[in-house]
Amino acid sequence: MKVSDGTDIFEVDSGTIEILAENATGDDLLDARSYLSAAEAELDERTSGKASSYSIKDRSLTRASVEDLMKIVAYWRRRVNDLEQQERIRKGKKSKRITYSRFI
Repeated sequence: MKVSDGTDIFEVDSGTIEILAENATGDDLLDARSYLSAAEAELDERTSGKASSYSIKDRSLTRASVEDLMKIVAYWRRRVNDLEQQERIRKGKKSKRITYSRFI
């Protein structure tokens, strides 16, 4: 980090920082499950009557559309499934995926 007194620049510290997503735990599967849960909860609220936008005085808020929320939920479901599959393979367990073959 550097600071300046207006004419000279001084280095006061150096190093690295790691910026994690909000609520990130460092465990990709746990994080993905958390994001999926949050997205599903928001979708549930929106499909049961929660307002998609509102205004108070000169301020307004518009939330993601139901279609966008459905895409977000689908993304996180795929991500959780992929990470769970990787975890099973890492632990030496059988895959839950079904593979179809056709013999000619």
